[in-house]
Amino acid sequence: IRPNLDFTLKNYLLYYFKNFEVEISKKGKGSTFSAITKNALEESIIPIPPLEEQKRIVAKIDGLFAKIDQAISLTEESLKQAKNLLPSVLNEVFEKGKVDGWEEKKLGDIAFLKSGSTPSRSNNSYWDEGTIPWLKSGELNDVMGIKENSEFITEIALNETSVKLFEKDTLLIAMYGATAGKLGILSIDATTNQAVCSIQNKKRMFNNHFVFYFLFSIRKKIIGDSFGGAQPNISKTYLENVTLCLPELSIQEKTVRLCNELSLKTKHAKSRLEKQLAYLKQLKSSILSKAFKGEL
Repeated sequence: IRPNLDFTLKNYLLYYFKNFEVEISKKGKGSTFSAITKNALEESIIPIPPLEEQKRIVAKIDGLFAKIDQAISLTEESLKQAKNLLPSVLNEVFEKGKVDGWEEKKLGDIAFLKSGSTPSRSNNSYWDEGTIPWLKSGELNDVMGIKENSEFITEIALNETSVKLFEKDTLLIAMYGATAGKLGILSIDATTNQAVCSIQNKKRMFNNHFVFYFLFSIRKKIIGDSFGGAQPNISKTYLENVTLCLPELSIQEKTVRLCNELSLKTKHAKSRLEKQLAYLKQLKSSILSKAFKGEL
């Protein structure tokens, strides 16, 4: 679309189309996919004020958008810092633990690690009317208290396949793909697919939440160490050899309480910034709407 500059400013048309993109998209036709024809665009009725008024509108929008973009940039930077705050502080906590003489242990020495599996999809008796929760790695989202999932298996699947039932309070970590390194703690008894590894506290040597926070703090390193192609692939052997500093249980519990407080404050800060970011982006649409209603 090349405007006749004797009548129309390029940026005036740009802002017009941005404001009415939903209405313009409705002009599209086609059964397989929607396509807007050249004729449909040529027949579009566009209000064209005098050039001086167009210049005023464009200058006003440009000025407001520049301020909004600056606010968006600052908010995004603050949001980035808020997201990095918890891992950064946790790193300091566990590094200080080394200085304080916390005993080093391999994860495999204090926990029993076991991945899940997927019962055959072709066997309906494994899935139909199932009541036993079966989690996928995508359902791990750094939640301490997983109690919801989308699929269930039957008692038959549990008895006839290699799938294992993990007890409530078991710590889980996603091992493959886009969700690799994501964590969760069960608040229900559940099974999982093979992309999830359970970290079972059989020896009662650690607080699950303490190890959760430790693994969360080194997630970038875990993922960095685990690339085996296009996506990360965390092996059970790798996890078993992860070394952590483990104080006595009372200190673990105290550390968890401090981490919980920090996590809550960080979550509130992120929520506030995300709402602010959404508002700023919506504000652009509001400004365009006012501009083409003659209210700007």
